[in-house]
Amino acid sequence: MPATTRAHGILRRAATVTAGLSALVHVVMLTQHTGALAIILLVLAMTCLGCVVMLPRSPGPREWTAMAVLGATMVVAHLAWPSPQPMADHMNHIHGQGGGDTAMRLALVLAAAETFLALIGLLGPSRARAASRTRAGHLAQEPIH
Repeated sequence: MPATTRAHGILRRAATVTAGLSALVHVVMLTQHTGALAIILLVLAMTCLGCVVMLPRSPGPREWTAMAVLGATMVVAHLAWPSPQPMADHMNHIHGQGGGDTAMRLALVLAAAETFLALIGLLGPSRARAASRTRAGHLAQEPIH
């Protein structure tokens, strides 16, 4: 198996695991909320599972783009989400009640990782194709002796 194929397989598996962990974090957060937020978290968990299913099957540009856009959207959403007041956050950690905030931080880290992995997935194959075209072009331009 060529090194680029092996590296792309590792990348695909890492992205799939990251998406699965994101779905799990959303499910954990779902258990802590009710109403509209619970519905949103359920939809987000199902969206993460979409990447878990599609990346192993057909990791093409469309799938990597979907993961990159969803990951970047989640990074922005998590950064824009209002955080608790610093004193309340400090008191929650002292009393062991900071689970929601911890889940939000973990979700942010996972969304950033997903975005990063998806961008590598998008850019990696196109650079490899460009390099092979360049090598083919050099071979075609060499004079025959």
